[in-house]
Amino acid sequence: MGDASPVSRRGQRPGRRPRRGLAIAFGLGLALLLLKVALQVIALAVWWSRPVPVVDPATKTILCVGDSFTFGIGASSDATSYPAQLQGLLREDHPDVTVVNAAWPGQTSAIVFQRLGNQLTRHRPKFVYVLVGYNDRWDTSREILTTDAGGERFLVVCRTARLLALISNAWRTERPPEVPPFVGEWHDPDDGASLTIEADGRMVVDGSEMQWTTDGPDRLAVTWQGLAAFPLTWQRHGARLQASADPWRHEFEPGPLPPAWHRLLAGRDALAKGAWAEAAREYSACLDEPGYEVLARGGLARALAPVDAAAADEQIAHVQRLYAADPGPQAATALVGAWLARGQHETLVTFACAHLERTGSGRGILGAFREMLPTPAQTARLAEALRKALRVDPPPSTLERAEVWRALGALSADDPVQAARCMLAAANLDGVAAGLAKAVEISGGRVTRAVCERLVDELAKGPDDRARMLGLVGAIFGDDDGGDGEETTTSLLRHLRRIVALCREHGAEPVLLDYPREVQEVRTALARCAKDLGVGTVAIRAAFERAEHEGRAEDLILPGKIHCTDAGYALLARTVADDVVQRLR
Repeated sequence: MGDASPVSRRGQRPGRRPRRGLAIAFGLGLALLLLKVALQVIALAVWWSRPVPVVDPATKTILCVGDSFTFGIGASSDATSYPAQLQGLLREDHPDVTVVNAAWPGQTSAIVFQRLGNQLTRHRPKFVYVLVGYNDRWDTSREILTTDAGGERFLVVCRTARLLALISNAWRTERPPEVPPFVGEWHDPDDGASLTIEADGRMVVDGSEMQWTTDGPDRLAVTWQGLAAFPLTWQRHGARLQASADPWRHEFEPGPLPPAWHRLLAGRDALAKGAWAEAAREYSACLDEPGYEVLARGGLARALAPVDAAAADEQIAHVQRLYAADPGPQAATALVGAWLARGQHETLVTFACAHLERTGSGRGILGAFREMLPTPAQTARLAEALRKALRVDPPPSTLERAEVWRALGALSADDPVQAARCMLAAANLDGVAAGLAKAVEISGGRVTRAVCERLVDELAKGPDDRARMLGLVGAIFGDDDGGDGEETTTSLLRHLRRIVALCREHGAEPVLLDYPREVQEVRTALARCAKDLGVGTVAIRAAFERAEHEGRAEDLILPGKIHCTDAGYALLARTVADDVVQRLR
């Protein structure tokens, strides 16, 4: 009996401790809950009593929202985008009017709506000019993901349960969280790009701060300055990190950017400003840095080309010898840049063809084709070299192979079906369908859904290839069998109605624009919205059609592209300015 008592007491203690722990946890949870309720009540009182923004009647702000056409892709500078030129047109007669460009490339109507509330609160515009819908045709995320369009509603959020769950999980396990394999500090030794990814969702790309969240096993959704998210795919190859966000692609090595690269980048910035002597100093300082002689001599040749051709040619000869010893992308990039600066386009084309046929890779040299505007004979030679590059065995990386296909498509602008074939092959490799979408857009109706499906039959090497490419085609033309874009029109119309309602809630009058080129889904949605809601429209396409009849169309749209030149954005700005002046009367 005497021995049983200690055993009994020892057997009871484990039972008391859990009960005591539960009581403590309950008390703590109740205290946290009461604190949370008190804070929410205070927050509600503050929100309820905040002053309502008062719009100054003298303020006349025009807010321009939309995608790349409003942002100004294709313009020579920010000053020649249509909103900037609109400001200039209104300045003399309406100095009290301010034009704000709040657009961003790639935005759909859903994204414009999601961002619009905060923009309206911040700028308090009198008019909102909306040019959107082009990207809705192939963006599969058409639905608005949140009902809080403006961030103006009070949200009651209880995080106490989540806090207790975190505490509970921390007590249950001491295992540290797994760090994603892409987290760390990275640099590209070939072109000086730098990338830092923090585990807490922060990212710095070449000095620009961004945020990331996971969007699949090998994909991140990246946002910059709160704008529309763009996808970044990643893969680890040993110690290296391969990251791509079209058209940005890099093979990163671990660690920070070496000090010599900072001088090379300073030289690059000086070249962009035309500060030849400053650029020459920066590049000369790196000539003896191990591993950087190729880039330093190539940059020095570009800096010397405008002022001392003989000295530039001497540096080019040095780089040619280095290329003969190691025909890698660094030396190829250095040579192409130097010959471009010297205006030696024929030499550049001859070298580029030989390099493509030898390595199968256009890394570092394909961008020169756009800058030099090759002649028809040079274009034919480059196209043949690109075709031979596609037959190189073993092939380079998948992304490099996709870029070769894409470059071949760009050189095939005179044959829309061939251009679409190349762009489809590239999209099949890296999943980026923008090039195919542009080929369809500029084809003048020659590249239809049926044509693309025949190209799928021609290019597909198996059922997986076929399914993937048909998915890309479906994303562009719409997955409905009719192919008439009705799904896109319906989705766009729904978002436009919400945009109109939100503008009017904030005391701003929306005005809807169509595109310089015919986009039937947008035109149909605008017509329905105007009829149903009495919203104003500006016929941009009609203005460009008049210019076409007058023989001025070739100066308004970039050759082989969909975006405007400076002159095209000037016409767009004049057309909008006429509407603004009428509304201000």
